[in-house]
Amino acid sequence: MLIPIAKADLILRMAMARQFRLLWSEEILNEVERNLVTQLHIRPELARKRITAMRQNFPDALIENYENLIGSMTNESKDRHVLAAAVYSNAKLIVIDNEKSRFADQRGRKSGG
Repeated sequence: MLIPIAKADLILRMAMARQFRLLWSEEILNEVERNLVTQLHIRPELARKRITAMRQNFPDALIENYENLIGSMTNESKDRHVLAAAVYSNAKLIVIDNEKSRFADQRGRKSGG
C-alpha cells in the first residue's frame, strides 16, 4: 500500500514509529515508482526521489533472494513476486489496497485490501 501518497505516508510514518516492520522487494519498489508516474502523473524525477528517500529511511526493508519461490506461488501471476517475498521473509501480514487481489500463503491464511 505504497500508493496513493496519503496512505503510503501513513504506512511509512507507522513504520518509522516501529509499529511494524516494513518489507519490500526491488520489484515492488520499481512497480511503485512506475505507478507513481503512470497512475498519479508524478514527474519521473519526483517519483525516483520518493523511492530513493524510502530506501534511505528503511535500509533494512529490502527483501532479496526470494525469486526462486515465485514459481511455487498460486495467487494471481502478476502478484506472485509480492507473495514470494512475503513468504521468504516470514511476513505476518501483506498490506494491499486492492479489493480484487487476495493473497493466500502456504498456511491457508488470507490477507487483502
